Amino acid sequence: FARVPVLAWLLSIYGIAFLLLVVLFAGDMGGSWAPAVCWLLADQMNFLVPLIVWSLASDVFTAGQGVTVFPKMSRAVYLGQICGLTVATLAPIVFHPSNSELGVWLFAPMLACFSAVVVFPTLLKGATSGVGHGRDESSAESTRATISYVRELPAFNWLWKASFAVMAGGFVMEFLYFDITRQHYHSASDLQSVYAGATLAGFVLCAAVQIWVTPRVLQHRGVAWSLRLLPVLLFAAALIMVVAGVGLSLPVTIGALLLWRLPRWSIDSTARQAAQATIPDERRARTSFLIDLVPMATGLIAVAIPIVITLGTHQRWVAPIFAVVFGFIGWRYANRTVRSEERRVGKECRSRW
Repeated sequence: FARVPVLAWLLSIYGIAFLLLVVLFAGDMGGSWAPAVCWLLADQMNFLVPLIVWSLASDVFTAGQGVTVFPKMSRAVYLGQICGLTVATLAPIVFHPSNSELGVWLFAPMLACFSAVVVFPTLLKGATSGVGHGRDESSAESTRATISYVRELPAFNWLWKASFAVMAGGFVMEFLYFDITRQHYHSASDLQSVYAGATLAGFVLCAAVQIWVTPRVLQHRGVAWSLRLLPVLLFAAALIMVVAGVGLSLPVTIGALLLWRLPRWSIDSTARQAAQATIPDERRARTSFLIDLVPMATGLIAVAIPIVITLGTHQRWVAPIFAVVFGFIGWRYANRTVRSEERRVGKECRSRW
């Protein structure tokens, strides 16, 4: 299907869902499952909407333009995340943390979704965007074709494998952060403020990196080299998290978490979008799904093993040991991504010569 109508339909569905949740919260009818549904909707938005938006951006801009344009787009993303996290940090302090009062804030994502349904098609009118191949193709056929396509591209094949390892290691870090934070804070409102505050600090740092660091790194070191930063820093962050797990130190835990999140939300994210801009438009969204979202989902499943072992032994340093191993594996695969891309560029240069 064409990407712009898909985005409009997706945002309309999310807007209607948030409207229903507002009604449930206002009538105090949602019970404990309404916040869970709200969290799932927010998570789905964070996964699916950026996938389509970045695919659209890759339609409009070339890979060369993306090196300059994509960091600027990321800054706008950070601005929205910073605004939302500021509200999330202060809301439990300003308001009594009850479902009915905090649920009023769901008007914000509802209005954002409905506004985007109107604004996006208007802004993109006349712009080049994916129209879809229009063939009758099942999900299974699409998945097999995408896996086969990625395997034929050495750099993306290694990037895909590196993503599995990096996401699994990163989610181990996220688990330990939740677990150690829970040792220090017990009320829901305190946990929300601490978690949102730490995340807010991370996005502020990411915005600074995107403004002053990312464009220079991409222009001087290249996209392939930039993709190696995340597994390297994950490896370093996991080693620090081992120390945090031994002493149950929350400041050290937050520092290690930000060391993993910082490249993920800044340089690595931009480098991935620039790399995927080289993929043909009808394959771009599905390839992005395979490389970015599938490793994220399987990583969340894979971390069940270290979580069970950690909780069973009551030793908080066990989980980050797994993250160290995952980070090292991701590092090795990322190095192969760089070498594959260097060989490809070398062949092109020799061919032109």
